[in-house]
Amino acid sequence: MDESGPTKRLRRSARTSTKTTADPSRKSLGVLQTSSRHDSNSDNVDSIPVQVEDSRTQVKQEAKVAGKYGSGLSFLEQQRLKNLKDNSSFLQKIELTENHVQIGPVIPPTRSENSIKSVERRAWRKAEPVEPRPRSQRLQGKTAPDYTASSFVVPDAYFLSPRVEREPEPKLYAGELQALEELTKNDELIKCFKYRAKSPLRLGKREGRDCGERVDILALKDGDVARVCQGRIYGVDMHPSSSRLLVASGDKFGNVGLWDVESDNGLYLTKPHTGAVRCVKFSSLDHSKLLTCSADGTGKVMDLCSAKFTSFLRHPEIDQFECLFSWLDPIPGTHTVAVAEHSGRVFLADTRSKNDSSDSSFLTIDNGIKPLRCVSAHPSGNYLAASDYLSVRIWDLRMVESKKKPKPVADLEHGKVCHGAFFSPISGDRLLTTCSDDRIRVFDTSTFGPGITTLANLYHDNHTGRWLAPFQATWHPQDESLFVIGCMESRRRVQVFSLDEDGGGGGLSARVCTELVGNDNICCRNVFHPSLNAMAGTTSSGKCYLWR
Repeated sequence: MDESGPTKRLRRSARTSTKTTADPSRKSLGVLQTSSRHDSNSDNVDSIPVQVEDSRTQVKQEAKVAGKYGSGLSFLEQQRLKNLKDNSSFLQKIELTENHVQIGPVIPPTRSENSIKSVERRAWRKAEPVEPRPRSQRLQGKTAPDYTASSFVVPDAYFLSPRVEREPEPKLYAGELQALEELTKNDELIKCFKYRAKSPLRLGKREGRDCGERVDILALKDGDVARVCQGRIYGVDMHPSSSRLLVASGDKFGNVGLWDVESDNGLYLTKPHTGAVRCVKFSSLDHSKLLTCSADGTGKVMDLCSAKFTSFLRHPEIDQFECLFSWLDPIPGTHTVAVAEHSGRVFLADTRSKNDSSDSSFLTIDNGIKPLRCVSAHPSGNYLAASDYLSVRIWDLRMVESKKKPKPVADLEHGKVCHGAFFSPISGDRLLTTCSDDRIRVFDTSTFGPGITTLANLYHDNHTGRWLAPFQATWHPQDESLFVIGCMESRRRVQVFSLDEDGGGGGLSARVCTELVGNDNICCRNVFHPSLNAMAGTTSSGKCYLWR
């Protein structure tokens, strides 16, 4: 016969309660938990007889324990007393009645290697006693001692090396700066220009040690220092006249300065360009012409007799972006000028053209996208060298007209930017380069081809920084074994190097043969006079020093 749902639940609850009471491991707490579980179902009327039966069983057990250990104690407390009595009887049985008996030696706890060690605290240092603040001589009413330099006696052993006193800089040129138009009033200088224009300069043969001995006697005198420009000078050149000294220079503000050294008031300044003047050169055919190129993308020629500038080259893309002409060099025996561009091209323009527009007629040598720093023409007029970012390339000018993009006949690799590359002025058998990797190299250019050898490779500090013009080593115009360059050392001077034949190796050995002193600034650009025993050096402050 099937039973209803409530009846099944009552019988299941009765079986559960019976098992809980019969289990000896169950304590009174378990009985109470079971009864509480049944109390949660007290809403059911059929579960009342089971709850009454469980309660009776619990009362009987508590009464039995209470009669043995005493009434008024809970079940847990009675169980604790029973455990204490059993433990005491066991200790008496084994004759261990004292609690302080030591079983064995105390073993300290050990640490494993991987355990984290605690950081030892730093012991507190005792505060040092504060000394009283000393009172000044004024507060004590005394006279203060003499602390001037004359009161100290320095022993001689203090100075490890003899002290070198810097020589005082010579006095500046006393002439005032004038406008370029005042140049036309100098009749003696105009006559010098016209006379030299009729007779081109003739360079002599190598003079060997004679030029070196003449360079040794160069000195800087009072009045041979002048501020010819207003800013950093990038280009300098000396007029080839043997009867009068004239120095031309160009600065970063677009100014061109002229210094007539023999005149009492011979400083002239004008501003023909809007950008930095990168190079100034006197024409090799007409000495009354001064050639200039600028970062504003124009090349101009100045007539010294009339003190006027005319443009012979204008960049074809001058209206699109800022162009930069970095250097120029007249090709010997012609009116053609090679102008290097910062974007990697070389323009060959005629200085007699008066085209002031961008459609001027010129030839172009494409060097790619590498910016050009310097350009130099061979004395024969057949070759052209240009220095770029990592190399120096040489082209044959006779192949420029037949091919649009002629290939270079030689490519000389360098470690970094090469700021200068110049053929020797007499024979052109040597090429002098100045590189930012602190090296000055001399190449053998007697024959052109892939097998160009290096004659000399010497160390020189060429790191001028951003505030100085880069160094450029330049040849002596009458001796191919001498060249001049500035110096970055603390003792300001200009160094003249001599190239001597290396015994057996076929190369050259370079040494400093002369040091020109007296300048208080670093002379970044230096040039020898073509016919006289004189040298000019310019600085980034606009000064020009003249050794003669």
